[in-house]
Amino acid sequence: MSETPDEQMAAYAYGDDANALDRLRLLARVFRPSSAALLRRLSTHQPRVILDLGCGPGHTTRLLHERFPEAGTTVGLDASERFIAAAKGCQPPALRFEVQDVSTVPLSRAPADLIYARLLLAHLRDATRLVADWSTQLGSGGLLVLEEIEDIQTEDALFQAYLEVAAAPLVARGTDLFIGRALAHMAPVPGTTVAHCEIALLRPRIGDVAAMFRLNLATLRHDKAVRSRYRDDELDAIAATLAARSHADETGAITWRIRQLVLKRTSGDR
Repeated sequence: MSETPDEQMAAYAYGDDANALDRLRLLARVFRPSSAALLRRLSTHQPRVILDLGCGPGHTTRLLHERFPEAGTTVGLDASERFIAAAKGCQPPALRFEVQDVSTVPLSRAPADLIYARLLLAHLRDATRLVADWSTQLGSGGLLVLEEIEDIQTEDALFQAYLEVAAAPLVARGTDLFIGRALAHMAPVPGTTVAHCEIALLRPRIGDVAAMFRLNLATLRHDKAVRSRYRDDELDAIAATLAARSHADETGAITWRIRQLVLKRTSGDR
């Protein structure tokens, strides 16, 4: 039995409140360069129907629309009614947003020419099944474009401390922050070929990283998996130090390794 949208959001560690909206706004700016570069690689592909899975408040959906303005239909799908309401509040006329649990198929508006998901599989169980299911929602020649974290490299003690905290809720939910590692070694999905599979490196400003982690921690600290492992004073200390570093301009203290995988639907059975 599939989960309801409310159950899906309960399973999402980062929530969908005002704090989450602020975090996703910052995340969209930080991750835009690597995502935009990947979408530019799809220069020969001219999709008519685009689906953005786990679209949140619509930042990635707008990025897709900027890259493919001639697409007839670009639709953002998310389980959160709050996120969809926020996305609709500032949408260009060509975009549509709908509440849907994307862990089940069929997807709204399928078959699609392009299905995109960024940093979504890390929050969902059974990634292998989901990738296979999503690929069935493509038309012939359609592309499934995935971006997931494979590793976060840092010797910064503060960032290491935060990442240890952040891992606890995902482990408790049976999901994987570094699901990008699995994408690289996933068995071939029937009916598809691998069009692209590479690592993108992202080295954002320390201030942006600290601000994003601080916003995450404000939500994660209330998760029972975190509360069972950390005292309030320990979390307060991490939060205060993150806040103090949220205006730092230098880079180089942390690197995201992002697995970018593009599957192309062939003429095989769907």
